[in-house]
Amino acid sequence: MFAARKAQQSAEKKNLDAHRVAYDGVQEYLDTVQELRSGGLEQTYLDGVDQKLEYVVKCAFKNEIVPGIAVTLAQFTMRFGLVAVLLIGGILVADGSLSVNLFIMYLLVAGRIYEPFGSSFMLMAEMLSSSWMKRPLLWMRRAKHWCRKHYPGCSIIKLCW
Repeated sequence: MFAARKAQQSAEKKNLDAHRVAYDGVQEYLDTVQELRSGGLEQTYLDGVDQKLEYVVKCAFKNEIVPGIAVTLAQFTMRFGLVAVLLIGGILVADGSLSVNLFIMYLLVAGRIYEPFGSSFMLMAEMLSSSWMKRPLLWMRRAKHWCRKHYPGCSIIKLCW
């Protein structure tokens, strides 16, 4: 999970940048729609906005695939450990050194030990994702305070976007 952290952060940064570019393109279109229509450039501009939105979808897919692969591999490794428990227990039962009742109890305990790891891997991926996503929010909070301090009465939207 931690090995995929750098790849996930890179994918999330690209995803966030793609969202910003697409948002700026749509906002610019809304601001200049009359000028674009009068010049006959509306369809050309909309094609560019469409490409930006397609890039957002592509980046969102890459953003989700990285933690998905990491979580799946981690869960696969944990499931392999449970299979090893089953195999060794089966060999011990076949040898006669372990009773069937004790083997069933052994499986229940092993299942209860391995099961929480699956959900913890998914929560860890969410935690790594949220640690990256809080950075733009912290930046906006700092910019808001800076704007209020240096330009009283101004909105952060007018100054920082």
